[in-house]
Amino acid sequence: MLKNKFALFLRIVVLYPLAGLLAALPSVGFDDASGVMTVDLSAVSVAIGGVIWAAVSGGTFGWSRWVKRLGGLT
Repeated sequence: MLKNKFALFLRIVVLYPLAGLLAALPSVGFDDASGVMTVDLSAVSVAIGGVIWAAVSGGTFGWSRWVKRLGGLT
């Protein structure tokens, strides 16, 4: 099963939780009373890491092409 549905497995186990994590992390806040904008560098570094990983890995399209080359179904 895992061989035939590898791209689906990656979407559900890796990419969707990663997208949810990035969406749940507030990285920029604004204080109306003082007029100060704060940037959470920890959350920004996670977001940048996610973007770099997605660009390098090719996302699910890249994985599906790789699995198809190995003879699996996507």
